[in-house]
Amino acid sequence: MLLCYGRASLAIAGDSSALAAFLDPKSSQEMGAIAWILQHLDSSKGLDVRLAALATIRQICCAILPQHSTSSTVDVRSPLSATSTQAMRQTVLTLIGAELPLLAPAIQTLNLLMKILPPMSSDERISMLRMCLDTVFPLTAEVSKEELGIHKTVVSRVRGGAASSGESDDERDGFVDEDDDIVEVEWSCNEKADDMNHLGSLEALNQLRNFVTSILTEKTCAGTLGEIFTLLEAWIARPGQRGEANIQFSGVQRMAAMLTLQSALSSYLKNFKLTFMVPSKFTECGWMAGVILPRCSDSFVPVRSIAVHCLRLLLSIVSRYDEGLPAEQVLEPDYEIKALSI
Repeated sequence: MLLCYGRASLAIAGDSSALAAFLDPKSSQEMGAIAWILQHLDSSKGLDVRLAALATIRQICCAILPQHSTSSTVDVRSPLSATSTQAMRQTVLTLIGAELPLLAPAIQTLNLLMKILPPMSSDERISMLRMCLDTVFPLTAEVSKEELGIHKTVVSRVRGGAASSGESDDERDGFVDEDDDIVEVEWSCNEKADDMNHLGSLEALNQLRNFVTSILTEKTCAGTLGEIFTLLEAWIARPGQRGEANIQFSGVQRMAAMLTLQSALSSYLKNFKLTFMVPSKFTECGWMAGVILPRCSDSFVPVRSIAVHCLRLLLSIVSRYDEGLPAEQVLEPDYEIKALSI
């Protein structure tokens, strides 16, 4: 029944008045679809019911956003009241930190809800992101290098913030997505792949990276990037705790933070535009480079290649500011990052 509400919303996606009457009726005697769906996100409901409710909310978001576009906020009248939209955001946010199977779907749902009017303030977005970081990163500490099964780390080529169109050996092997100029970590299949806790942690990290990318797509400015970097800094520089049986715990956390930073830098490089309103210098460069550089020789080897690529992305951003050449090649046309041996 829950999923039927989502499909019904998609069926009338082009009719704002019908959507408004169906989802958020003005009559106090009539319960709309939104109010009914939110009741099924209560902790007393079963896991399958809450997962279905989250899937339904995502379908409703797709119906509200024009032409099913979920790339950015569109300035059109929403069929939902500001109260209903805020209620959805707050209810879904309470699922962050609940059962692990709910974590990735909840972050994915928040990502879509962020695009619906009324727009969220910068403080609201950063508050949501902080909660997600503080929930996802500790979970990754339980996954060791062997359990992750890391066997190859590659990057695509960057030309002024966009991946180049040529095909490398890695792309032919399926390691690189042409549309992503970011490091892609390939996870090999092993017996731990059947453990839902590990799969849930990895999927939550993927959705977290998508959320960071969306935040910078919504508001592409150095201030937003700086706020995200401030939240990530403590995790990027996270030392191993004294007495830990396995130093890889903190290493995997640093890798998760570096992967998230990589998504942020890549999104900023792709989306920011040089105008007379933009400062002529990227003043955050020295601070960010100072945090990233030590990770290029991290004791946890998989972190090193990601750190090197983050540094390349950062230098590409600085080059865009200094040279003002968004369409010019700012990195070598073809390369594969290898872990440093120091």
